[in-house]
Amino acid sequence: DQGFCNKLGKQHRGHRRFDEIKTKPTWFIIKHFAGPVGYCTDGFLDKNKDQLSNDLIECMGGSSNDFVAGLFRKDIKYAEVLDKDKAKTEDKRVGGKKKKYTVSSEFKDQLSSLMDIVD
Repeated sequence: DQGFCNKLGKQHRGHRRFDEIKTKPTWFIIKHFAGPVGYCTDGFLDKNKDQLSNDLIECMGGSSNDFVAGLFRKDIKYAEVLDKDKAKTEDKRVGGKKKKYTVSSEFKDQLSSLMDIVD
């Protein structure tokens, strides 16, 4: 968890909307327009390693509800499960390994996106 916080610090250090708390190494602060908000990463990675099961992805992607199906069909991270042949040619690689999407990786992506927006 401290390692996760360190990675966030390394990536966003110096950004005017990001701050670290020196006395709390597992905390970071995002300076939102309404004021600073502290985030604690204690236990964060253990709680958020979960991945959606392939059965659930296939079920939701094959939903008769167009909105629900679209949420999964349009998302690249579910392509490998939903479109096995297409995903082989378009798989996302990070350091030579296939990127695994978890709640924590989604949070990290959203945090980066938020930092871009509030900048």
